[in-house]
Parts: sequence; structure tokens; C-alpha cells
Amino acid sequence: MRLYGSISSSALRHNLSRVRDFSPSSKIMGVVKANGYGHGLVRVAKILQSDIDAFGVATVDEAVELRDSGITVPVCVLSGIYSSEYLPVVISKQIDCVIYSDEQIKFLRDTRSAERIAVWVKVDTGMHRLGFSLQALPRILKEIKAIPNIELKGIMSHFACADELESDFTTIQTNRFFQHTEGMNVERSIANSAGVMYWPDSHLDWVRPGIMLYGVSPIPGVSAKDLGLRPVMDLYSTILSVNQLQRGESVGYGQTWTCTEETSVGIVGCGYGDGYFRAASSKAQVLIDGRRANVIGRVSMDMLAVNLNRHQNAGVGSEVKLFGEGLPAEELADAVGTIPYEILTSVNSRLISFIET
Repeated sequence: MRLYGSISSSALRHNLSRVRDFSPSSKIMGVVKANGYGHGLVRVAKILQSDIDAFGVATVDEAVELRDSGITVPVCVLSGIYSSEYLPVVISKQIDCVIYSDEQIKFLRDTRSAERIAVWVKVDTGMHRLGFSLQALPRILKEIKAIPNIELKGIMSHFACADELESDFTTIQTNRFFQHTEGMNVERSIANSAGVMYWPDSHLDWVRPGIMLYGVSPIPGVSAKDLGLRPVMDLYSTILSVNQLQRGESVGYGQTWTCTEETSVGIVGCGYGDGYFRAASSKAQVLIDGRRANVIGRVSMDMLAVNLNRHQNAGVGSEVKLFGEGLPAEELADAVGTIPYEILTSVNSRLISFIET
């Protein structure tokens, strides 16, 4: 088996408990979009469903997959539905939807269903991505309440800079949200993972944690361990072969890494075709028997090379941890110049065998 991994149900539940530690008075909508941040959409939902209030997904297809797998708690499509074609399945599967445009209100109004449709109204407090203007909110709520069989679940917005603790923009967004929703007697939600941890004024009725559920810090420079989070995924491969190279010989495409001494080189069965990053070339590290080894040369589509000079006991078949406990995804993200969100969601779980622990 080239790639394999483990998903820790205890770590996942622990991280959910940390959400409750930070925001004990709020309901929790756990975000499981992008295949549960690479951890498996249905797997994550089944582990958490008995302890969570709702799930947030990106697409109707994700919501349907949860319903068809037996998930019964509320499921909300955070990106909304952009066509009335989705309404029959939304209605039949009892899926909640976010709305953010007049076009959506129009096709909701034109729907002749006798069944309930539950919606969240999204407003733009400064992200400038999706959302009604704050000034339009009274009109929008009036129009929604006039549509038969539409249930208003709440009002939400989204932070742009909550992970930038020195920025005052999160406070500005929170204040805008308060100002325009005060006294409306409707549930509200704006806090993401960084909001849960660092902006307590934003917790309100609902929080929407994502990355922290998977044991990854949402704040650059702050470790998950310092926040009391536990990594949920461990990702492994194995050494396929070992080559003994002499000083002056090079490794991999482009001869970008050259041995400065006699070097034992392990070839690992993982590459960018599996979701590992080519940008990790000669920058990242892996774990072998709990000790670090450097990635050397260019990461290729199916393989990467590591320096085994400090791992004399490693050989063909030895286990190599790519990230997880002891080697956080945040560290790999720093090495390749990206964010841990991209590391996790690049994992192609259809190519990788996972066990649940």
C-alpha cells in the first residue's frame, strides 16, 4: 500500500470539546466541506453527529451525501443554491440553505412547494464575497417572511481577517453585524475557528468552526498544541527503495540537490499526484521511527526522496509519516509557502486507505 493513514475519532471529539470550552453558550455548526477538510465527509459527520448541532457544507451534493449516509442533524449549504433546479432535492432531503442574492429570493418566491424550506440570510460586513448589503437587510427579511413555507433560521456573515490578531477589522465587522441585526429577534452567526478562539464577542447564537475541528491552528505562528488541539489525521507512506550515492551525485529531476557526502537516499511512495506538494522539494521533513528526515531533490508525481544518513535502521518497507502527530500540517504548510487548509484538502482520500482509531 503506497499511502495510508489514520483518523482519530478521539482527537476529533476532543477538538469539538475545545470549541465548547471557548464558546459554551453557542450552538455549533461544524464545517465539513471539502470532504471534511480531506478527512472524509461522512466519516467526520458520523463521529461528531451525536455531539453537534448542525453541519455546514459547500454544495448540495455534499449535503445529499450526508443525508443518504444517515446523518439527521441539520445540514446547511453555506455557498447556497444558485438555481431553482436544486429546490426539489433541498426540500426532499430537508437541507438548509444560505441565501445572499435577490435572484435566490425570486426563485424561492416562485416555488409552489407546500414543504418547508429553511434558509439562513447572509450579509456582507466587509468580506465582499457573498452577502446582501447591511442596508438591504430589513427589506430582505420582510420579503422572506412574506414567502409561505420559508423558515428563517438566522442571519450570518463571515470574517475576512479573524486570523490576523493585530488587525482591527474583525472588531469593525462584528460591530457592523451587531448594529444592523440588533433587536431583530433572530439567531446570528459570524464566528469561524479564529473567531471562536480569539474574538469572544463574536460567538453569538451559533459558531461555525472548521479547521480547528481537525486539530490545526487557524492562527499563523500559534501552534495547535498551544491551543489544546490534537491532529486528527496521520498520513503515511513507505520506503520503496534505498540508494547509496556518492559525493557529487544528484537526486531527482533537474539535479537540484547534490550530495555533499556519501548519502543513503530513501525513495518514498508519495508525490504531487497524491496531493503532496511539489513545493516541498528540498524544504519539508518527514518522520521515520519518530525522528526527522529531510526531503531532498524535487518531489515528483509519484515519489519523493529523503536523506537516510541519520536513519541507519530504515530500509525498504519502513514507515514514513508525511504529517500528523509530531509533524503538524502547519509545519508542512510553512515549508511549501501555503496554509494548512490547502495541505489537508489536497489529500485525495479516494487514493488513500484510512483506518479510524
